[in-house]
Amino acid sequence: MNESFALVPCPCRKRAGIEGIRKCEDKYPVYNCIIVGPGAEALLALGDPESRRASKEEVVKIAKDAAELGLVHTTDNYSGPATILCQCCECCCGLLAGLTRPGLENPKAIAKANYLAKINSENCVACGTCEERCKFGAISIDDIAQINEDRCMGCGLCAVTCPEEAISMKRLERSPIPAPKKPKRYN
Repeated sequence: MNESFALVPCPCRKRAGIEGIRKCEDKYPVYNCIIVGPGAEALLALGDPESRRASKEEVVKIAKDAAELGLVHTTDNYSGPATILCQCCECCCGLLAGLTRPGLENPKAIAKANYLAKINSENCVACGTCEERCKFGAISIDDIAQINEDRCMGCGLCAVTCPEEAISMKRLERSPIPAPKKPKRYN
């Protein structure tokens, strides 16, 4: 179990800021990416002034606040222990770019979560909050919100702030998660 956490600036938002192309300066914080486990300890041992130790409670709060702001949680795509938890935006994130930027749309850019948004038609008032928050264009509004299951990444941003609590995340099994690769040994 990972008990060590290091809070680091988001490298994607930091890079976009340096390049002068960051569109989310007034919308999303820079400090909300988290290194987990032995990698956190190694990073903290380096004494990087931009990194600091975070408690488990702080990590939970950062993740919750990030979801409410509209940031997408991403992590390692293999079955071993997580080493990083990123809170990604659609404008700066290198991982999400393959799904969110016109001309780069690649449905296999990142692995989908094992969840799918489901609409409760009794509660949905077609307010459009979910459609506005979806980074992947998976939601459209007709009489009620409609989910395009092929585009839904299972991130849950639509459900987090639905004012009518009309969206839930249903667990499903998607493609298997790859096993961690053993490093090659060189003699």
